[in-house]
Amino acid sequence: MTDLRSADHWAEVARDALREVREEYVRALDASGPGAPEISCMGVGFQVDQVRQVILTPEDPEYWAERDGKWYVPAHSMLTCLYLSSVIGTNRFLLAGGFVRVLTLLCAGPPWRAVSETELAAFLNITVVEGVANPRSERVVWLTVARELAAGHEDAELHALLPELITDHDVLYDPGLPALQAPASHYAKRLVPGRAEKFEGTPEAYERRLLDAVLPAERGRATGPEAFAGYEERLDAYVRDHVFGRVAKVLG
Repeated sequence: MTDLRSADHWAEVARDALREVREEYVRALDASGPGAPEISCMGVGFQVDQVRQVILTPEDPEYWAERDGKWYVPAHSMLTCLYLSSVIGTNRFLLAGGFVRVLTLLCAGPPWRAVSETELAAFLNITVVEGVANPRSERVVWLTVARELAAGHEDAELHALLPELITDHDVLYDPGLPALQAPASHYAKRLVPGRAEKFEGTPEAYERRLLDAVLPAERGRATGPEAFAGYEERLDAYVRDHVFGRVAKVLG
């Protein structure tokens, strides 16, 4: 049986760690300076595209440009499109098992064990960036991870399950740009709107479906715009059991 005190402890550790990253990220969005703003997590440095508002792995400074005082990566070459596609569009990925693996390493604290920079960037974009862009999505993300882990679906690709995310496509995509700049190459097509897999219904419909799956005894009862209203404590307990219970089993 899961030690709930341990699960609660690691949930608090994760909240504190992600809160620090979130504060650093929010500051980076408005930072000004001679180069792209940087943040760090688990001893790994990242850069923030202030226009797209996404977290990117550090790369060649020549990829970056400034527009209206904000730093971003223009998608005008194969290399920059390939760079962006690691966290945006059809090529991004984060499995449920990968999510909890990164979370466990985050909770373990320093000295930091090796982690994939791309996987960590995806983790931060789905937990930190989405939560800032749309606070309502935060519980949705954690519940989705918990549901897939509870079902034994560690290889479930989270982006394909969730409603529209800020990383679904390149928000700077403009079909009217010249061919060299428009997403015309093999790599740039990954960034085009409408290509990434995702839940096609409304966020409200997804929340109702998620509630039905997580709390089957309440099936069909959520009909309003706030599907989770009144169920928050039970839903948080579900996340604690199926996500942080796993962390507790590894870390004790």
